[in-house]
Amino acid sequence: MTRPDRPLSAYLAILGLLKIPPVACISSTLGIFILAVCIYTTLLPLRYQRTLRYLRMLLSLPGAYCFIDFGWSTWYERTHNRSTFLALGTVACYGMMRLLETCWIRELDGDTPKWKLKSTYRAPVKRVESPKGQTSKGNGDGDEVRHTVSPPQFILALPTRPWKRVLYTLDLLTNIRGSSWFADRTWDFAPAYVSTFMPPTGTSRILFIRSQIMSIAAQYLVMDVLDTLIRSQDQLWSKASARPVTTFRSVPLQLAASLAVCTTTILYLTIPYATLSATAVAMGSSPTSWPPIVSNPLSSHSLAHFWGRGWHHIFRRVFNRISMAILWPFRSSSASYITTARKVIIFFLSATLHLVLLTTLQPRPPSPDNPNPRSHRSMFEPGTIKFFLSQPLGLYIESSIILPLVRNGSQRVQMNVCRVFAWCWLLWTGRWWADAWIGGGMYDETERPIVWSPLRGLMWGTWII
Repeated sequence: MTRPDRPLSAYLAILGLLKIPPVACISSTLGIFILAVCIYTTLLPLRYQRTLRYLRMLLSLPGAYCFIDFGWSTWYERTHNRSTFLALGTVACYGMMRLLETCWIRELDGDTPKWKLKSTYRAPVKRVESPKGQTSKGNGDGDEVRHTVSPPQFILALPTRPWKRVLYTLDLLTNIRGSSWFADRTWDFAPAYVSTFMPPTGTSRILFIRSQIMSIAAQYLVMDVLDTLIRSQDQLWSKASARPVTTFRSVPLQLAASLAVCTTTILYLTIPYATLSATAVAMGSSPTSWPPIVSNPLSSHSLAHFWGRGWHHIFRRVFNRISMAILWPFRSSSASYITTARKVIIFFLSATLHLVLLTTLQPRPPSPDNPNPRSHRSMFEPGTIKFFLSQPLGLYIESSIILPLVRNGSQRVQMNVCRVFAWCWLLWTGRWWADAWIGGGMYDETERPIVWSPLRGLMWGTWII
């Protein structure tokens, strides 16, 4: 087995950039440890699995409690900004969904993730005996390798040695999109762009780090410009309103707010990820292990491309597995029915996740613009529900109406028409999500996505905000 290319120290190096309350880390550590134990037990011999399945189900209960305590505990002072606690809740929800997947859903189909060698991997192989005359090889490290239907990629057998099981557990635990600590492999559930990713800078660490630093600087400046514009137009938001965006009389302003929320959300993801990837590669990780967190979503040529490839895939695996479990009684139905139902369920799960995150934030503090803020928000927040549950309708319109209308046109015409439809649909429905985001206090004075502002420093001498 090759050397791990994503050392744990890379994650520890950026902890100083996070505003997580130290006392909350106790619960998260316990929850992560329980999840790791549950993953490890799935690798033990089959003769123990009947007993271990009940152990995993039992362990999932205290594990879920630890993640809930991490995300929403009231036994420590919640004085941090709302975006910090939104991040805590996101981690907590993801941890609970991983426990659900590992300890419960797995019992339906026995699915266990496996490593897959990348197509660019080249290593001496040796013949090993395989049942029923199948051709199989080894990768030189004692791991059995079998041809898949798309050579030259290979699926590695599950590890059998204790230390390899530990590496497997840590790798699966810390990689949520299917990439790997090891430069020669990904996970078999990884989307295509992760499995085939090759940085524009190639495998050169120096060039990768330099490009990431330049990217971080450019993204920071964009965030500074957006934050400056949002703060300068703060009087536009009716902070006491549950619909601060769609109450605008000006439709262009509504669409501008929708675009601003979308762009800042992307930057909230890409800036920390670029920082982490540059730090990890500087510590020895391979650049090929760090595909972008989003894949040019603003240049997507269709609504299906935006949600299927452009947007982040942080919850892709867990949402797919949960939707599979929900549709398990109907698994013999037609493929088209299953595909359509899965899309609806996944967007319903996403809506539920975002409702939980936004409605469980601490109450907004009183301010001159909003002296009597709402003490709580309804779980059935309309903006969030309308935005996420309208996306399957948009995908249906695109595939059933837009594409047939331009089917006889050139590929360029088809892409341009679908791109216009996708932009119009996302900007219009994004107004509802902007209502939820801004109405949830994510643009309040207490929220500071940046602490040093070159733009405001040059214009007004306010460098620190």
